[in-house]
Amino acid sequence: MRVSKKSGKFEEMGFQMAPMIDVVFLLLIFFMCASTFHDLESREGIDLPVADKSKTEETTEGRMVVNVDNAGMITFQNYTYTPEQLGKQISGILEKQEIASVLIRGDKDTDHKHVMKIMELCAQKGIWKVWFATYKEENPAGGGNR
Repeated sequence: MRVSKKSGKFEEMGFQMAPMIDVVFLLLIFFMCASTFHDLESREGIDLPVADKSKTEETTEGRMVVNVDNAGMITFQNYTYTPEQLGKQISGILEKQEIASVLIRGDKDTDHKHVMKIMELCAQKGIWKVWFATYKEENPAGGGNR
């Protein structure tokens, strides 16, 4: 409601759709961006190994996520790389940021040699914080959560 300056009477204001549409579009853009960032980090189809003593990473600052599927294919930021190409990508990132750690999301059925290549690459680039993604079974008798 608002008061008219001329008549001094209350006038009923209609519902304003323009601000509501603005808010809806902002929320839509936010969720689209959030889902894109999530997709960049994790790749579906990777069956993580189970670790009873797994811990949650304390900080994700400067963390790079490298996925290795069961065939040994390396995926980083939603692109597939050879180890040499991945090294160039990591070098480019290290030029922009000082703090770096790598989270390796290796499939439980991938050969260890594929994960070793990434670990060697991290060592060559001076990255000593290397994490391995696992999941902890909440209920070992009947399936777990990922």
